[in-house]
Amino acid sequence: MKDGLVWDKKHYNIDDFKQYDLTPAPFLVSNLHYLIENNSKLVLDAGCGQGRNLLYLLENGFDVIGVDGAPNALKVADDFLKSKKLENYTLINQELQDISKLKNKSVDAIVSITVLTHIFDPEKVIGEFARILKKGGLLIVDFATTRDSTYEYVSKGVTVGPNMFLEEGTKVRYIEDKKEIIPLFKGFEISSISEESFIKPGHPGSRPFEHEHSSYVVVAKKK
Repeated sequence: MKDGLVWDKKHYNIDDFKQYDLTPAPFLVSNLHYLIENNSKLVLDAGCGQGRNLLYLLENGFDVIGVDGAPNALKVADDFLKSKKLENYTLINQELQDISKLKNKSVDAIVSITVLTHIFDPEKVIGEFARILKKGGLLIVDFATTRDSTYEYVSKGVTVGPNMFLEEGTKVRYIEDKKEIIPLFKGFEISSISEESFIKPGHPGSRPFEHEHSSYVVVAKKK
């Protein structure tokens, strides 16, 4: 089963968008200034889920495209954004490894927050991001660290590789040291790698309890 359909079944099986966390991801909020400073206009939210970061980007004056492999997630996002009387957005249902509906060098920036943690082939996804980004375009992504509070119980599940697990069918990969992720950014100049954390409220589908996310947040510019 494709990753997006797994997420649909597990996380996006509630039609009412009000049941989801609709506040912007703190990792995006703390790094938004990079998009502004780089004069980004069109931003792709890769793995946009229920649309919370799309709303935040729209409210800050960006044009946005949301891509997600989960069709139900896109329905939730569309309902959510329409409830805010917003129309200047595009939603695409594709897996991140092959976003064929987007042309080469077509966006100014890509954000992908709490997404690559759930992908076992991030080098392929980052390569696809490089194809879509314009020269000088910005990429903001994050990778969960082993200091993330979910590590303790997720690591007790099915192990498929070093710090790689299946959590009720969902892929989860944790990073011990930032040196592990630097080689993934071929064709990019890394501007910043910072370890950041935030408290996440419980959410439907899984983890219905408060937990703390800790990630390496990477800001990189396409060469």
